[in-house]
Amino acid sequence: MNKLKKKNIVWVLVVIAGIAISIFVLNFVLNASKSPSEKNKNMVQSLFAPDSKPYNKTYSEWSGQWSALLQKLPTHDNPIYDTTGEKCNIGQNESRVFFAMGTTGGSVERKCTVFSSKAIFIPILTSECSDLEDKSLDTEQKRKKCVITGSKNGIISLAIDGQNIPNLKDFWFEYPLLNFKLERDNIWGVEPGLANEYTGGYYVMLKPLPRGEHSIHFTGVNPDVTGTQTFVVDVTYHLNVI
Repeated sequence: MNKLKKKNIVWVLVVIAGIAISIFVLNFVLNASKSPSEKNKNMVQSLFAPDSKPYNKTYSEWSGQWSALLQKLPTHDNPIYDTTGEKCNIGQNESRVFFAMGTTGGSVERKCTVFSSKAIFIPILTSECSDLEDKSLDTEQKRKKCVITGSKNGIISLAIDGQNIPNLKDFWFEYPLLNFKLERDNIWGVEPGLANEYTGGYYVMLKPLPRGEHSIHFTGVNPDVTGTQTFVVDVTYHLNVI
């Protein structure tokens, strides 16, 4: 190969490399230029709106279904006590929604596999009050007041893939469960029987995620009137979406 041909090839390679570098830099600048508010806006769009009806159910109805699932599962198999993710799919019989779980207090990290066809229902901070646990809660109004006192003034946060979700206080929902049957070995540790319950909390439903690795991190704190923390939940889900 003569020197002229070598020189021309070198110049072609330099031009190609320059173009590739320019494209990389341009993409980096465009992504970096997005403000936090723009990124948060994109994440908000990945949620079902609080006044929507995902899969023909209101948020309140989904919260009732989540609460019923949580209470039907026996203590030894209940994913609320899961500290690794090995019980992620126990009780997950809903074909369209994966129900995440909080804890009975404290921090936990779970690794789970979720289908890309499923939305993800997230219970950030919740409460439940029933006449089976407390005989004095003999009216729905009393049970409702108990739930609101338990969680509505809580301090909450949610991050999806590292992006914080704003306006979470818009996602408060309540649902009464009447004559709900609590089995033996229930998570409340009460004798089995029929309970009139009231449930409420901050719930978010995330639209199905694209395939790949994702993270969900949510926290909730219940302070009493003096500001003292009476209950803390801190949950991280590492999801493999397939």
